[in-house]
Order: sequence, then C-alpha cells, then structure tokens
Amino acid sequence: KSWDDAEDWQKDSAISGVLFRLDNPHAAEDAQHNAWMLQKINDGWIYGPEKNAILKTHPCLIPFNELPVFQQKKDKLFCAIVDALI
Repeated sequence: KSWDDAEDWQKDSAISGVLFRLDNPHAAEDAQHNAWMLQKINDGWIYGPEKNAILKTHPCLIPFNELPVFQQKKDKLFCAIVDALI
C-alpha cells in the first residue's frame, strides 16, 4: 500500500523501524527484526501462518535466522535505505 493508504499501525511500525535504525546504526543484522518483533508482541500480535491485522497474527514473528531469505533481504534493504538517507 502507499503511505496514504496504509493503516496507522503500519505507519507506526515503519516509523519505529526508522527510529530504531537511526538510534542503532551499527546494530547486528537481526537487531532490527528483533526490535520489530518486540513491538509487535507488545502490541498483542502473535505468530500465525498468515498476516491478519484483525487477529493480530503474523508469519514473521520468528527469529531472524528462521525467516525466509526474501524477508531477511527485505530487512537488510530497509536498513540500507535508512543508512543511505542519514
């Protein structure tokens, strides 16, 4: 979704991710994911095979090294974009 069409929880998650990276530019590659997971869990999300905002389930609520390679690369790309802008 575009930023304008994103739900508030999606925007909050993205903003939190950027702030984490700005505060922790040299963190280990799994740190960004771990911070994201902690935020989700604190917001009541649990692991589920499908992402569902109503049920608050997400398939990526697993350790970084267990994520599909695509998701790991997505996290690394997110960090690289933030790094490039600072």
